[in-house]
Amino acid sequence: RGVEIVLPLLREWGDFKKPLDTSSFENSEVWQRTQGDFIITTRGRLFGVEVKTEAKYTGNLFAETYSNAFPDQYERHGWLKTETGALVYLNVFLDVAAVFQMRLPRLREWCIVEGNAKRFPVVVPHRSANGEQRNITLGHCIPLAAIIEPVGVVCYRLIEGKLKRCELHEIERSRSA
Repeated sequence: RGVEIVLPLLREWGDFKKPLDTSSFENSEVWQRTQGDFIITTRGRLFGVEVKTEAKYTGNLFAETYSNAFPDQYERHGWLKTETGALVYLNVFLDVAAVFQMRLPRLREWCIVEGNAKRFPVVVPHRSANGEQRNITLGHCIPLAAIIEPVGVVCYRLIEGKLKRCELHEIERSRSA
């Protein structure tokens, strides 16, 4: 459902009407772990887009640092560390029909290079919105309000079938309504 919400945005950004879904590629796991869920061409340049969907808006971003984690064992780095080719990160919250867009390299720099992620709690386990995720993931639970300015997050709301730019306080207000 989250992908359906952001597809018009991806089409608007791209030169083609259909973004390339990396899950359909040969060696799709490698593509998804490095480039994200979709690849878009804009003005002749390719860039990756990662889309994460949450059922419920909490006001937080889950920045995954480890995937397939088991107690005292970390098999793989999470998307925050591995998706070096993805340029854009989209976090969709279904219950408030909101999308948060940010540049993944800037989010990574803010979280890891500048060390800001350490200010926020590590959360374990984190389960996917659809409940299908069997593995445990570890990551930091970061308030979206903390990254709006320093990371340059753009907020959208789905209104009458179209994504429209909005402010964080509008999403917060809709959550309490």
